[in-house]
Amino acid sequence: MLELLLSLFISHAHAQAVSPPKKPNEVRCHLASVFSASDNPIIGRLASTIQLSDTSGTCSGSLVTLKGRSKSEKALVLTAGHCTGEGKADFGVKAPTAGEVLRNLKIERAFTINTGILAAHRACVGVDELVYATMTDLDIALYQLSESYEEIEQRTAAKPLVISSERTLPAGTKVRAPSGLHENEQTCSIDGVVPTVREFVWTWASVVRPTHECKQISGSSGSPLISEVTNEVVGVVGSVFFESDKPCAVMNPCEVDVAGQTSVAKKGTSYGHFARLASCADALGRFDLNVSGCTLPKP
Repeated sequence: MLELLLSLFISHAHAQAVSPPKKPNEVRCHLASVFSASDNPIIGRLASTIQLSDTSGTCSGSLVTLKGRSKSEKALVLTAGHCTGEGKADFGVKAPTAGEVLRNLKIERAFTINTGILAAHRACVGVDELVYATMTDLDIALYQLSESYEEIEQRTAAKPLVISSERTLPAGTKVRAPSGLHENEQTCSIDGVVPTVREFVWTWASVVRPTHECKQISGSSGSPLISEVTNEVVGVVGSVFFESDKPCAVMNPCEVDVAGQTSVAKKGTSYGHFARLASCADALGRFDLNVSGCTLPKP
């Protein structure tokens, strides 16, 4: 995670040095692609994935919606909390610290969206607000874009992925994890749910552990975990164990069982976090921490 966060710091500093964009088509983003216009059918499976950057690579994300949300509402982007570059944890870069919840921060950034259209499969979208971010209990963030879903679809043909209301995943559930930054897709199954995972100052509960077929690397953080059965977003890619002599340190998360015993997984084991945003949505699909049954940490 540290390598990813250092990359984020450089990108974020550059973004602050340029004039804020006025319109989505004027913002600085990263339209260069690994594909040519006639390449690879994977382009279609990457539709609605996001590269969180202004000029260079940092994290991944996805264009999402909550059930019942109108197409006329401003669009939302889901990613990992440590991808925001905001918060009180500061070790060269900023991220939410333990116990910190960020809400409704006005931010002007540029993201790159994968449209799924062969002729123009990357486009810019403008960001106007960090709606929610935390690394307490789970590693997650939600941005609001400057355009509605209707406007984005008219301009790019991209449609949002639906956030699942599932709060658990049986072992063996098949998922895919498309990365908007790397323009690739990992497919695997859920190996299990770990009661507790720790990394640096953070503690996360009920963390998804995919099988090793999903080989996540720096920049994959924030990618959606999409159920192959429902095609809904069930989680977000968080961290990877890179194997070192410092378990529970940055980039080396450790697992804690129900008896409190700490262990480390096989090198390359990745972890994901249940989206859980659906529990905080009202009947109109609007995000609200005061909704009855909301399970997300509150400020």
